[in-house]
Parts: sequence; structure tokens; C-alpha cells
Amino acid sequence: MLNISRNSVAKQNVNVIRKQKNLLGFIACLMFISGILFIVFPFYSEALLSVILGGVLICSSIAWTAIMLKNRTHNLWPVVSGVLVSIAYMMMGYFFITSPEIGIFTLATLLAGLFLIGGLIRIMAWFRQRKEMGREMLLIIGVLDLFIGWCFISATPQASVVMVSFVVGIELIVSACSCFALARQLSKLSA
Repeated sequence: MLNISRNSVAKQNVNVIRKQKNLLGFIACLMFISGILFIVFPFYSEALLSVILGGVLICSSIAWTAIMLKNRTHNLWPVVSGVLVSIAYMMMGYFFITSPEIGIFTLATLLAGLFLIGGLIRIMAWFRQRKEMGREMLLIIGVLDLFIGWCFISATPQASVVMVSFVVGIELIVSACSCFALARQLSKLSA
């Protein structure tokens, strides 16, 4: 999340803002194109997404180990637990890269869990605030989240690949639109 205001942009050099605006526009274009490709070609993007996540998990493992060893204290157990977590990240990254279907099914299960938890939290929030005006959307979105989570859990393997690719594609397109809007606002502020 970016914390950008008119005051923080006004303090920046105009050339720096123009460079950032161009970089932001480029990233937005890449995200938009990637989102479209994820939606159009879900089975090709499944392998790519799994390999990218595997690489991120392996990089996280290396960074976690380096941080744990650099910031170790006189107590041995936090370092041991950190190294064990790092080994788990490394193994998950390896499995995501060598077996993309395991990675995508793991991601589908994670998304199902997130939708189910989000739906339950929204329904509980509606239940607590049901006497206030305009809180019906919490219930509607909560029920929809539960339905989407159920769809992820009960889907066939091919359907879960398509659903994960679709969710990632939509997220990339929405993020690209946000980056385009921010780049446009930066161009207005730098002019």
C-alpha cells in the first residue's frame, strides 16, 4: 500500500516524479497484460505461477536464514525454530517448482481458506452491527465469500486451476488499473 499525498509529492523533484510515473505506467502495463494472459491461458499460467511462488518461497527461506543468523541472541531456540521454518520454506519452494500441480492445488486450498475465514468474519461483523443502517452488504459479501470458498474446495482439479488463474488475473488487472490511476495523478501533480 502506498502512502502518497500532495504534500509528499510537492517535496519531490519534478524529474524524479516523471521517472516514477513512467516506471509506474510500465509496471501497470505489464500487470494488465499478465492479468489478461492469466485469464485467457489458465493452464499455462498455472505452471508459471507455481514456479514464481516457488522461487519466492526459496528466496524467503534464504533471507529468513540470513536474518536469523545475523540477529541471533544468546538464546538458541529462536534460531533453531527460525532455521526449521526456513527449511520448511525451502522444501515448499522446491515442491512448487518441481511439481506445479501440487503448488497450484496448495494455492487453491489457501484461497479457499481465506475466502471461508473472510466470509465468517463478515457475517459475524454483520451479526454484531445488524441494527445499524446499511450493514446488509456485510451479510451479502460474507455469504458470497463462503460460496466462493465452497466452490474452491469442491472443485475438480481442472476447475481449481482455472479459478486460481482467474482470481490472480483479476487481481493483476485491478492492481494495474490502480497503478494507472496513480500514474495519472502523479502526472497532474508534476505538471
